[in-house]
Amino acid sequence: MNGSCFFKLLIFGLCVFAGCGKKKNEKLAQNYYKLSLAELSREVGSQGTELLAYKRALDYIDKALDQHTNAEYLAFKATLLFKLQNFEETKRFFALALKEKMPAVLKGEVLNNYACFLAQNKQEPEALEIWNNLVRDEYYLTPEVAYVNQGKIYGTKNEYLKAKACFLKALELAPDYLDAHYYLAALAQEHGDSSLAKNSINSALYLDPSNTGIILAAQQLGIIIDKA
Repeated sequence: MNGSCFFKLLIFGLCVFAGCGKKKNEKLAQNYYKLSLAELSREVGSQGTELLAYKRALDYIDKALDQHTNAEYLAFKATLLFKLQNFEETKRFFALALKEKMPAVLKGEVLNNYACFLAQNKQEPEALEIWNNLVRDEYYLTPEVAYVNQGKIYGTKNEYLKAKACFLKALELAPDYLDAHYYLAALAQEHGDSSLAKNSINSALYLDPSNTGIILAAQQLGIIIDKA
């Protein structure tokens, strides 16, 4: 649980968006895409091996794009570039992806990732506008994620009431959303609302009693944890 936005790796399975993008050999492109996904599913033991997995995945998605261009592959490449901190190319590939035709569900996930990219690059107003639109989009399947991302931005801007409202809205939509409980607790503690902080972290403990980050937060709040 860190301070970054909830950025998804856009693993949607095989591309089935007929009629979109340039075509050479779609089946070969799908095979390269599978290999790219496989690289990300490998167990990694350190930051160095994780970085290598991203680079290998990027190599395969480039080969897929050589054979077939569509929104999914372009967005997946943008996501990998973001993880590799190549921000100039990340922006370019998100722009290319968003120009392509794609299902509304995929577009919502791509826009969430693009908003995370914007937020990390100090373009919070643009990111917040995207998330505001996403939470009203019936095709976006995880509006609670957009609310939490908004809450984290408002929290960094010291806008307590707005941040709190976003986290509470996320929990209204998804009561078992662990990260929303955690970040609400952290926000409440920072602003001196110990009652809300304790209630939120107790809810998080109930959902994941073995989470070390949550246990540490509970101890900092003076909560006695039953180890029985």
